[in-house]
Amino acid sequence: METIGFIGLGHMGGNMAARYLDAGYTVFGEAANRDSVQWLIDEGLQWTDTPREVAQSADILMTSLPNDDVVGSVASGPDGIIAGLGPGKLWADLSTISPGTSRRLAARVRDEGHSAQMLDTPVSGSVPQVKSGTLTIMVGGDRRAYRLLEPVLRRLGTPVHVGDNGQGLVLKLAINISLAVQMLAFS
Repeated sequence: METIGFIGLGHMGGNMAARYLDAGYTVFGEAANRDSVQWLIDEGLQWTDTPREVAQSADILMTSLPNDDVVGSVASGPDGIIAGLGPGKLWADLSTISPGTSRRLAARVRDEGHSAQMLDTPVSGSVPQVKSGTLTIMVGGDRRAYRLLEPVLRRLGTPVHVGDNGQGLVLKLAINISLAVQMLAFS
């Protein structure tokens, strides 16, 4: 069974990590505030001190972060994700960020990540869908990497590979715009 690393252990990411712990995975994690994730540590989360340590410790790294700037910051620098990636490692970014930012990070991972792969894996749903494992997950990135990641993503919901890096985010943003227009039209 693969080991999972999680960065971004708020409402969404924390509940995702809990699903993996409940399924018997070894899960490593890091957050800005250790006290806020004590409940996960009590459930078996292996605490690490930096994003780099999470990436080094896990076969599959997952991030669930609030925006482009935070994802970029956590990925960069000597203690960042990219510095901790190595051959065969996969990074699934569940964050809703811009497709351009995701594509640039994926290129950096390919160039600097020592044969690792990054996939954008934004989700449709919220905490109730996380808890029930019924998220819809739109995946952009290398198809072979997707095949390796797919069984792990199925613990969270239904993953669908939609194309190259950034395409999962393009679809997620298109769905969000469509929903906003529908809500406005019918209100």
